[in-house]
Amino acid sequence: MLLSCDALEAGDRRAVGGKAANLLALRRLGLRVPRFWVVPRAVFDQARRAGAPVSAWPLPSALAAAIRARLPEGRLFAVRSSAAAEDSGRHSFAGVLESELNVPREEVGEAIRRVWASALSERARLYRERRGLAAEAAATAVVVQEMVQASCAGVLFTRDPADGVRRAVITAGLGLGQGVVTDAVESDTYRIGWDDDAIARDVPVKRTRMARADARRGGTRLEPVPERRGRRPVLRSRQVRALRDLGRALERALGGPQDVEWAYDWRGRLFVLQARPITTVSAAGAGPRRVWDNANVVESYPGLTLPLTFSFARRAYRRTFSRVARRFLPLGGQAPPASVFDGLIGLLGGRVYYNLIAWYQMFRYLPGADRYRESWDRLIGVAPGSTAPPAVEAGGPGRVARAGALLAAATMLLRVRSLRRRFFAAFDALLARHAGAGGHETTADEVLAAFRALEEDAGRFWHLTIQNDFCALKYHAWLGRLLERWTSGVGPEAAGALVSGPESVESVAPVRSLLALTDAVRADPAGRALFARDDDAAIWAALDRDPRWSRLREAFRAHLRAFGDRSVAELKLDTVTFAEAPERLVGLVKHSLRAGTTGADLERQRRAVVLRAAQLRRDAVRGLLRRAVFGFVLDRARDAIRCREDMRLARTRLFGLVRRLFRRLGRLLHEQGVLASPADVHYLTVEELFDLAQGTGATRDVAALVALRRREYDGHAAAAAPSRFETSGVPGRAAPPARAPAATTERTSLRGTGCAGGQAAGPAAVVRDPEHATGGADRVLVAASTDPGWVFLMMSSAGIVVERGSVLSHTAIIGRELGIPTVVGVDGATGLIPDGAPVTIDGGTGDVRWA
Repeated sequence: MLLSCDALEAGDRRAVGGKAANLLALRRLGLRVPRFWVVPRAVFDQARRAGAPVSAWPLPSALAAAIRARLPEGRLFAVRSSAAAEDSGRHSFAGVLESELNVPREEVGEAIRRVWASALSERARLYRERRGLAAEAAATAVVVQEMVQASCAGVLFTRDPADGVRRAVITAGLGLGQGVVTDAVESDTYRIGWDDDAIARDVPVKRTRMARADARRGGTRLEPVPERRGRRPVLRSRQVRALRDLGRALERALGGPQDVEWAYDWRGRLFVLQARPITTVSAAGAGPRRVWDNANVVESYPGLTLPLTFSFARRAYRRTFSRVARRFLPLGGQAPPASVFDGLIGLLGGRVYYNLIAWYQMFRYLPGADRYRESWDRLIGVAPGSTAPPAVEAGGPGRVARAGALLAAATMLLRVRSLRRRFFAAFDALLARHAGAGGHETTADEVLAAFRALEEDAGRFWHLTIQNDFCALKYHAWLGRLLERWTSGVGPEAAGALVSGPESVESVAPVRSLLALTDAVRADPAGRALFARDDDAAIWAALDRDPRWSRLREAFRAHLRAFGDRSVAELKLDTVTFAEAPERLVGLVKHSLRAGTTGADLERQRRAVVLRAAQLRRDAVRGLLRRAVFGFVLDRARDAIRCREDMRLARTRLFGLVRRLFRRLGRLLHEQGVLASPADVHYLTVEELFDLAQGTGATRDVAALVALRRREYDGHAAAAAPSRFETSGVPGRAAPPARAPAATTERTSLRGTGCAGGQAAGPAAVVRDPEHATGGADRVLVAASTDPGWVFLMMSSAGIVVERGSVLSHTAIIGRELGIPTVVGVDGATGLIPDGAPVTIDGGTGDVRWA
């Protein structure tokens, strides 16, 4: 019933499970493995025969007696699953089955029952189905292991998960390792080669650690870390090397790359808690590894993105970033090959992802590549150090190139205030030249010629948006460092509040206009009666035709002229905008009327934000010289961040022009019988449309190609895609793995990145479709991501929580601008926070709690 590790000479994987078999192998190698016992799967099978829910399964009396007799009194234990297929070369079951830590002896029986229950959970069933495992794979043994009260712990990969290189990658956090594997605590990342002792470190500030909750009753809790300890690396260099040596020995002994959980106790002893084969490292010769992450690209292209939109975006990325790279190499430095710029984004499972390896390849050609990579990671919200940069075969940049890149960067930073003037002078001229795009072309050739001219025009200056992003990131980072070094009582998170200056960002202008429309309707009793109707289309028809509403109609049309391209998923060319369907604007006004938000409310919020920023600026720094330096950095950070949002609205207008051109092309091709529907144009790429018009295409039956893609996208729509995954060889051979279901553990807190200070509380409004959301001023908006079109929903929320994003993402900027507490980067929020649950968020610390 309860087998001691001392009595088990070899692990029968079917009887004791994968985890127990691996632990026995580690003991045979002479490693320091905490003592453990095993409840064989036969006990699970026996209890299951009761045919009742797991909570009613009887705990066999022999097992209860063995627990009392064999487990030492006064000790705490880890109770873990050990399914037969678990921790094998093909199936890890990572995060699927339960583990319980610091369990007192008298509670071990109930913990075993909860582990059994996790094996029969919906989450485990879905995992087995995706992996093609038989139903009997649910049967699980259980490992009961003495706890190591760790000073620090974490995970060791003997190969770099990013590219399979023989390099140890170590994540380490303070306290128990569960805090690291569940992302509940801040962790360091270390990389060290197998054959050299050079260590690459990513060491964030550690604010929390996972520790024993009670010396007698056990359990775990998160506790604060003293500031001085939190700023130091978790591991010393000799400990990093010792872990590397351990991994190297394990890989040789066990015959393949390993994923190892480890812990150092308070006496400095290294324990191995478990090891399993890495299931994601590709076999030799399988092809290049790629790491796909939707980071902040999901703000621009949420959900499914059709081929036309993707191909246009890919062309824009290639043109813009190749031009920016040349700006950083003005004195003859070696430029990345064109293939790097071609692969910056990918389309997998119908979703757009960054190809991180391609981005890092691009940065490797720049002097100070690691700094550029780390800055870019912060800008888009990728976890620091989560993906190793690839090597570049060519030699590194020479002295002349390094000096040229430094000069180019310094020039951009000093001229940041001229970027706005240069960009908008060119953009306004572009709008004037192409104002009639999509309205008068009579042939496909004319449409494509107009598109090519528009693309060429925009390509001459669009690189200025990336230069501005670079300036925004650098000045914001410097602002945080100055706050950290020169102030007391004002933390780096105050940088978010400070950058909200007196001049509002352009993204708030549509909100002001919408609230002005709402106020106009609210002030007119007849208008209120009109907007009380259910049919939005009928309301718009009345506004559009009835002379009684001439003033209100003109106000609506003015809004549509200025902001008609702004919509949810506004960068998708197939999106129907407010300009094309004005009744959707009617729906927004009705929502604003119900929420009760007024233009005066918005202005009060903005004044409060501006006053707080002004107060912080006055109080933050003392001394004339420091004030001058601080003011210089702050003013330019504000300029660059405000310009970033204004450029985003310009991008929306550019996409509006492109949308109108391809709408026109779809209608023309439908009239000629080439496409069954005008909307079919969105299932073809830009390149295919040029080939179709020029007679250079390889496929004659375009309708069949569209039908194929429609079927594929039906399949994509039914699959839930992950935020991050890896591929080897040909990426398009298989769809991305489905995102795992939310954990079954009863969590009531998460942590992300606080980026708009203050606290908010209210029922959670978990929003997956903003078009049909029912949020309100008393509710906390919880979403996977937002895009600029969400601003109308964001403005009427008490607080904002999103799974993706960074301190400079659109969500963060709008949250700060509107004075709404905002937390980004809260992984798993939409799956773990129940809709309607009471939520409290702290926009400064990033804490999110719910009941």
